[in-house]
Amino acid sequence: MRFKELFEEVKQSKRKGLKHLDKLSPIDFIQLLHFFKDELKGVLSNKTSKITLKIDGIGIRFGVDDKGTFFMESSHSGPQFKAGSYAKQLLKKFGNMKPEMEGFLKGFDDSLEKLKANKKLVNYLSQFGGVKLFGEQLYLPAAEITGNLARWVFVDYDTKKLGKLATFVLFKVEDLEGNLHPKSDEIIKYLKNNISNKDIKYDDPKENIENIDISYEIDDFLKVINNSPNIEQTLASRKHIDRPQKAIFKALIMNMQEKLSKKIHTKMKSSKFGEDFEGFVFELANGQTFKVISDQWKKRKQEQLKQKK
Repeated sequence: MRFKELFEEVKQSKRKGLKHLDKLSPIDFIQLLHFFKDELKGVLSNKTSKITLKIDGIGIRFGVDDKGTFFMESSHSGPQFKAGSYAKQLLKKFGNMKPEMEGFLKGFDDSLEKLKANKKLVNYLSQFGGVKLFGEQLYLPAAEITGNLARWVFVDYDTKKLGKLATFVLFKVEDLEGNLHPKSDEIIKYLKNNISNKDIKYDDPKENIENIDISYEIDDFLKVINNSPNIEQTLASRKHIDRPQKAIFKALIMNMQEKLSKKIHTKMKSSKFGEDFEGFVFELANGQTFKVISDQWKKRKQEQLKQKK
């Protein structure tokens, strides 16, 4: 059992997941293609989209309260101010814990102690009057190490690109009311450039990829769509008479979704943490967000599911 599975056991609610490009609803997908063509000219790039790396580690949060006291927490553990308090909370809730949980708890406690002892970090965060940073932790002692590669769940990260003890990939910063902090990017950038050291590294998930030109595929597909003026009405219809045409449209769209996913995937050759990766998230100017996952990650996920049967 891997750490991601163990971590899921202590969650009190599910996270809202991102949608895969090839699993968007037919109507959402058609609207997305029109946006690609009209606004992006059929090209995905860092100039037109916010592109971030999905991290295959353990979700973690840390920060300081309004009194400047450092804390760390898992998704739903609540703030933990002292090493060992989280383990006691889990024991009280679940009884005896599985041996595999020890690696996660050691990473939690070890990181809590070291980050709390870093006065430069705590003093910097304290000036904002209470903040919480969200991210994923890659704690080396809890990883499966093979040569220069470290794996926590399904991805092999290059240890040369990580902190010797841990790496925190930070996504956002909130105030204690749960609102996005106006200086979220500034805070993460400061930790990355001024607090990181050889043992504990702070980073963001931003990625630079070469332009992905999907204009040819989009133009070809939209020619068919434009010749079917009632396609969205047919897709939304529940009438028996529309079922045959609806099935044809859905098959056409699914084929296009797979084609675009593969086209984008061919451009995803590596990440800032090595040649292996889970996938990338694309956030467009219209607010729509989707993800494209690597074939390697999907394969490993399927292998694990087979082992469970």
